Amino acid sequence: MTLNELALPDGTLPEGMVVHRPDPLNCEAPVAALGGDVTPNRYFYVRSHFRAPAIDAATWRLDVAGLVEHRLVLSLPDLTRLPSEARLVTLECAGDGRRFLSPETPGEQWGRGAVSTAEWTGVPLAVVLDEAGVLPTATDAVFRGADRGSVSGVAGEVSFERGLPLAVVRDADILLAYAMNGEPLPVQHGFPLRAIVPDWYGVASVKWLCAIELT
Repeated sequence: MTLNELALPDGTLPEGMVVHRPDPLNCEAPVAALGGDVTPNRYFYVRSHFRAPAIDAATWRLDVAGLVEHRLVLSLPDLTRLPSEARLVTLECAGDGRRFLSPETPGEQWGRGAVSTAEWTGVPLAVVLDEAGVLPTATDAVFRGADRGSVSGVAGEVSFERGLPLAVVRDADILLAYAMNGEPLPVQHGFPLRAIVPDWYGVASVKWLCAIELT
């Protein structure tokens, strides 16, 4: 992920954007840009743990596997043919406001702009899980992104992933989003697919989603 992917047509960044780290990109909007009901895509905060992967939408697939009756391998057209919903969901980084803490804590020194709201359009996760047929022995769902990188103390590269208890997954109205504010999901926000998990910190809303494993 680069600054160019967030830039305006003339190559400049939206006015007031605060870049905490350029690679992988981590940036927040000025508070003045957050006054409306919906945050414009260009001002939606970006939190990335690893570099954005280069994904070809034509060959990308979502693999739904593990403790299911039927493994699913879904293309983007497959997903767009399923029942869809549009929902207003606010995402917030768990570190929002970190720079105001005393004593100072490690991590990106976010101000108050690591929170944004968008209208996300996609397939309810429940639709996909019902099609796969979750086995009674499953207790958790692991959401895996296509982004990979190094983590201290771990040999080699790892994928970014987050697990949620299945009870939470069923109750959270999770959306598998392929559009954001009426536009295809931007690269910096997880193109071609992002899990949108309401009422949880943004880290649970895995970007560049490529697999869901029931365990």
